[in-house]
Amino acid sequence: MIRSASCLAFLVCLLISPLVAPLAAQFDPVAEIVLPSGSSSTWIKGVAQMQGYVYVLASAGDFYVYDARNLSVDGPFRTLNTPISSSTPGGMSLLRRGNALYIGGGGAFTIKDLTNPAAPVTAGEVGGGAPSFLTASNNYLFATGDNSVSVYSIADPFHPTLLASSTLDGRYGESIALYGDYIYVGTVPTALRVYSWAGGATITFVREIALEATPYHLFVNGAHLAGILDSAVVWSLADPTFPLRTKQQPAAGRLGALWGNKLITNGVVYSWHGPSLEKFSQYAQQETSTGSPVSVAGTAEFVFLPGRKKITVLATPPTLIFPQYVNGQAGARNSTRLVLRNSGTTKATGVARFRTSAGTANPVPISGVSKSEVTYSMLAGGTFQVTTDGTGALTNGPLEIRSDAIADLAISGTEIFDLLGYSVSVQSAPLAKVHRAFVSRTAAEDTGVAMYNPSFDVPCEVEARLFDTNGGEVAAPVTLTLAARNQRAIFVTDASLFKSYIASLPGGFEGTMQLNVTAGGPIAVLSLLQKSNNALLAVPVESETPPGP
Repeated sequence: MIRSASCLAFLVCLLISPLVAPLAAQFDPVAEIVLPSGSSSTWIKGVAQMQGYVYVLASAGDFYVYDARNLSVDGPFRTLNTPISSSTPGGMSLLRRGNALYIGGGGAFTIKDLTNPAAPVTAGEVGGGAPSFLTASNNYLFATGDNSVSVYSIADPFHPTLLASSTLDGRYGESIALYGDYIYVGTVPTALRVYSWAGGATITFVREIALEATPYHLFVNGAHLAGILDSAVVWSLADPTFPLRTKQQPAAGRLGALWGNKLITNGVVYSWHGPSLEKFSQYAQQETSTGSPVSVAGTAEFVFLPGRKKITVLATPPTLIFPQYVNGQAGARNSTRLVLRNSGTTKATGVARFRTSAGTANPVPISGVSKSEVTYSMLAGGTFQVTTDGTGALTNGPLEIRSDAIADLAISGTEIFDLLGYSVSVQSAPLAKVHRAFVSRTAAEDTGVAMYNPSFDVPCEVEARLFDTNGGEVAAPVTLTLAARNQRAIFVTDASLFKSYIASLPGGFEGTMQLNVTAGGPIAVLSLLQKSNNALLAVPVESETPPGP
């Protein structure tokens, strides 16, 4: 096996997973917001946010404003327990649209002006209908509550006007969602009711579907509807008048949030793609109220999930994570070139952050200036690139891309390393529970992989299996353990993998290694071939999370 000192140093340098630093790589708790001491409220009804200020509505009608501008996805974990202001407007839920914050109540809703987000000002109150729980689309606000579903115009956001209203036939609306001209309302008694509204003064009842529990939250993603009952349920809206159940997964408590295609429940995050709903990650479950459902807030970096008397702040996944950047001199000038592309239809902005392997900011020389962060701005269809200078001491770590947009799927990118006179490109690596990669061990090359478990507190077990070029399994499976926040870089010929088997083959080995996460996870995986002439080749990794709970 060819492992010169310099080559091995670079292999180890590059064989660091996309998430080696202790960043918040999936939905990890990084803070909590607690009701102040002496509060007469016993549980939280809802949360909203704007520009780092968090608005909390509690059970006694208390309304608190917290300054959360210093929260960081990198920690340390913080507790915010002192609001900067408080009032008692009453209400059941919160919904923010631009500078207007709507507080849903039993027979009316209050509007607060957030022009100064640190000091909300009451702008008015609107009666009519029973606007306890709210959602909005374009210039319309939709509300449900006690025996009512209503539509308001918010063309003037601070002076809504009631356009249409209908009864729920004696039921109480707990949740509401929209798809085209259809309104979906989750009710007590337990049912999903379908209405249509074509823009006039009439809301038309379509049908009622009996359920085993009340939908406390409803969300729409494409042509599918999801509800948080005593479980997480997905319905197809292929026929929007008749939702058809396609998937059900466990869910606890009356918490629910949608962040991109991630459905967040109490303790579990699911990936939601069309009719499927599969576990993505988990976090510590919260104590929740047995009262009404609670409204949830999210930003590009955080999701605010209300529990009974505190709000757990989850850091969201970065938009892209690259396995590694390298910069500095070690026998040659070594540098990293980052290329991003915006395939969306609107301008994309954000930041690229260089970090040490310990997760701290790592200034690298760029055009003669040391920078740990580089902001980017790309027009629709545009590109952005930046290259490190390759000077100074050799340094490495993960490179994190964070868009200013929530769950931005329009950004793609590539890293190109110039190392020891050779170039190799590396793509960002997804989090998944199954990874497959080509492996080769000959006189001219060896294969290394890196595995990383990004969870703050959940260890995982990874089963490694080896297959020959005909797809037949060879050798015995091997189980590796990755502690929380643990990364491991390893050759396929390491003693803890398949050294004995491959050493028994006189002509070397070619085939596939499959890594299955059997507990915990997901993880990120990177694979590289090390050549005898010091060159490194990136090996594509096929990653997936198979169906299952």
